[in-house]
This record gives sequence, C-alpha cells and structure tokens, in this order.
Amino acid sequence: MVALGEYFTEDEFREITRDEDSPQKFETADIERGHNEVVNRLEAWARSCWGPPRTYRLRRLVVKSYLDLSRIPVIDITSFTLGGQTVDPTAFEFDAMGGELAWGDWTNMPAPALVGGPAWVVVEWTYGHDLDVADVPWEIKRPCIKAARSLLLPDKRDTKIPPNARSYSTQRANFDLRFERAQTKPWPWDEGMSSQVRAFWDPFRWRAYMS
Repeated sequence: MVALGEYFTEDEFREITRDEDSPQKFETADIERGHNEVVNRLEAWARSCWGPPRTYRLRRLVVKSYLDLSRIPVIDITSFTLGGQTVDPTAFEFDAMGGELAWGDWTNMPAPALVGGPAWVVVEWTYGHDLDVADVPWEIKRPCIKAARSLLLPDKRDTKIPPNARSYSTQRANFDLRFERAQTKPWPWDEGMSSQVRAFWDPFRWRAYMS
C-alpha cells in the first residue's frame, strides 16, 4: 500500500502541473489516486521502490549455493531457510544492487552445488532506496507527476483511428500498432514519461527483467 507523499507531494504535483491557482483542476483525492497508480506500476516494473522499504518473500528450489533476489537494492535479509533449516547470517552474503545471495564454500568457481542435492530455499528481505519524499530524485519524481497528470486528464483523440486498432493502412504505407503499445512500460497511457523513467532506471534494473 502506497500513500500520497511517498514519491511526490500534493504541492509538488500542483507546482509541476501549474495547478496552484483557484479554481484548481484536480482534487486532492484525484491526485492521491494518480500518485498511487503510477507508483504501483513503477515499482512493479522497476522491482524497486524509492519510498519506505518494501518486503518480499521468495520460495525456490535450488541446486547451487546461489540465488537471485529480484527486488533491489537489498537492504537486509530478514529470514533465510535452506531445506527447512535456518541459515546463520554469518554463513551468507548478498550484493545489494546486484541482488545476488550466496552461501557455502566458494573457494572454487563457479557456484558450488548443494551438498545432498536440490533443496527448497525460502528468503524474505527488505528492499528499496528508503528515501523521504524530499530526497526522491527528480528523474523519478517528475515523470511520476506528469504520468499521474496524464492519467487524470480525459482522453482526447484527434485521430480517426479506433483506439483498439491493431494495424492501420494508407495509400502509401502500412502501420503495425501492436508492438509499440505493448512496450510502453511502466505507464501504458504515457509513452513520453515511460521513456524518461526507463532512460534513468534501465541501467540499474535486475538483469532478468531488462526490456
């Protein structure tokens, strides 16, 4: 659950969208709704958060003494069991930004196989950048505000192409409208702000979720 003020404040929203003077276009409840939706979509795509730390739990069958933690940056491992047995905190280490969790004897590379064969690993950890709203970088804050604004504005179509069209043809060219729309993440309704936040965060995203 997120709350207005984790990524941007109402005052910041009104400043960026030039909605400070009366009569105001957006009610506080509208701004809160927009804030929450853009944040939820951003965190689901980025697999990270800039507000208060989040908690994630992963259960996986592993064959080696290695596990990728898909939510970063990792703040702390709150619980870790291997085959139902608690692993001592001194027996493992993790890479905060890379998301790698490793344990066992790594004298020789690559990752050593588990003694006794595959086992279930259950890990719970906290992750995120743990920033106050004033410290959220503007490379994140500004696209969030503008994506929230575009979400709250009524749709205006200046084209005769139906909104659910999958392709479009003229006398001179054919256009496939499917791929680009499918790739507009994290905010399908705002390609421009999605591109801005991707440009900032893509170099840091967990490698298995690069797009």
